Amino acid sequence: MKYTKRGQISIFIILAIVLVSIIVGIFWMINNNKQSSMQKDFFNQANVKPTMDSIRNNIIDCRDNSIKNSLKTIGIQGGYYDKPGKYFDLKWAFIPYYYYQGAYSIPTKTIIEKELQKSIDKEFTDCINNVKFENFEITHEVSKSKATIKNGEVDVTIDMPISIKRESNVQTLEMKDAETSQISKLYDIIDLASAIAESHKEDSKLICISCVGKMAEQKDLYVDFVQFSEYNTLAIIIDNVTSSQPYTFEFLNKYTGNEKPSEVQFETEPVPNIPQMK
Repeated sequence: MKYTKRGQISIFIILAIVLVSIIVGIFWMINNNKQSSMQKDFFNQANVKPTMDSIRNNIIDCRDNSIKNSLKTIGIQGGYYDKPGKYFDLKWAFIPYYYYQGAYSIPTKTIIEKELQKSIDKEFTDCINNVKFENFEITHEVSKSKATIKNGEVDVTIDMPISIKRESNVQTLEMKDAETSQISKLYDIIDLASAIAESHKEDSKLICISCVGKMAEQKDLYVDFVQFSEYNTLAIIIDNVTSSQPYTFEFLNKYTGNEKPSEVQFETEPVPNIPQMK
């Protein structure tokens, strides 16, 4: 009988703890919602809202500009943000080697997406750090962007909560809720660049110029080969349709003395085994 009473007492204690927890949780939610409502009201005041709108617009501009600038950087640097193993240093930028005297280093779409994310994170963070408004304190966490290169566009989500504080009031903007898309032919450009570089694997002295030209025409792109320096050929893929300013994607091929650019032949047979993007 004593055992039964103790069991009943234990059940009552557990029920009391659960009940207290529920009550505390309800009060916390009510208080939290009340505070959120008060802070929302504060930032919607006539003397505060215009500045808040300006801050939000600045943040959106930072997002859009960081994506555009990063796409431009990725194009000039052949799909890279960080320097790869082999590259030509321009001081203000670099151009990677896809073919280097028999060795190949061709970035996949997945690699280029990761490089693009690095650039966006850096560009966006630097831009946000320069957003200054009197009587407002703007802080943020580490930027973690996600870029997906699709056919005809690049989708980007930036995960970096931004807190805006004035006096004791704080409002947080969740950037991950604002996914954006940028019109871009980067998907087709990567496909074409890979085809050009891969063609050397069949014969380093041959480039199927008719195959490249046909593929570029189908994708509404232009390709140019320039003798960059002795033994170096610069491949430039150009998109002057998608945007008002031509978009360029560049990479280098470096030859040995026995296969210098002036001796590279252009053949017209189809290049076999062109790999699909990964």
